[in-house]
Amino acid sequence: MFEKLAKATDQRAARIVKRTIERLAGTAALPGVQIHAADDGVVLSGRNLRRRMLADPQLRNFGK
Repeated sequence: MFEKLAKATDQRAARIVKRTIERLAGTAALPGVQIHAADDGVVLSGRNLRRRMLADPQLRNFGK
């Protein structure tokens, strides 16, 4: 009964997720940090990134 509605909702949600991933991947990276888009999100990589995430508020608030 609600199959068409559920399908349309799933498609819209997928488009929104894809746009959000593309927006975050297009964000200007901080020095020494690489940003890569993946199918299920955004991957941040860099040297000592775990420690830098604790110390740098720009990295902690990356998705905002």
